[in-house]
Amino acid sequence: MIISALFEQLLRIFKLVNKNIIMETNVGMVFVIIFTIITIAFLLTFGIERIGSIFDIGSRAKVQKAVDDLKKTVNEVYEMAEGSSREYQLHIPKSSKVCFINPENPEKKLYYGSLSWKSWNPKSIVISSMIKNPNDPYYFSNIWIYYDADSIGEGYKIKHLYPRPEGDGNGNFCAVSGVTLYIENKGTYVEISVKDYPK
Repeated sequence: MIISALFEQLLRIFKLVNKNIIMETNVGMVFVIIFTIITIAFLLTFGIERIGSIFDIGSRAKVQKAVDDLKKTVNEVYEMAEGSSREYQLHIPKSSKVCFINPENPEKKLYYGSLSWKSWNPKSIVISSMIKNPNDPYYFSNIWIYYDADSIGEGYKIKHLYPRPEGDGNGNFCAVSGVTLYIENKGTYVEISVKDYPK
């Protein structure tokens, strides 16, 4: 009898301990869920900008790669005989564009209608304070990269490269993704123009 009473008491204590463990587990689970919700809210609030910047870095890297490949092609054409040429198809993100500028005449050049994408229409600070300013790192840039429509852009230099002059002498133009560029050796420099463009 004493053994069975002792056994009943141990069983009752065991049930209470298990009940408390289950309750502690549920309370612990509630804290885990609350912590998870707070963490997700924090990430959504402050992380979206970071996630966006990761994608922006990816698109900038794609544009830089395209410009570096173009530089390599220009250098190859420059090393060829006068009159030699190559084509280069530009593959950059849809929001970006690459502009080709004569640094001796970086003034804007507008195109209309279906060729409006080709317009070189920089903010005045780009020409006066950057391209024409010998103290600026973008001085005498002959490439201007716009990563998106809202950016001021940044300059880049490719030796021996000039846009083909048009009737008014100003051949500055911009190119978007899918444009085929025509690169030709002119003896002392390399000339670039648009051969084909997306319709």
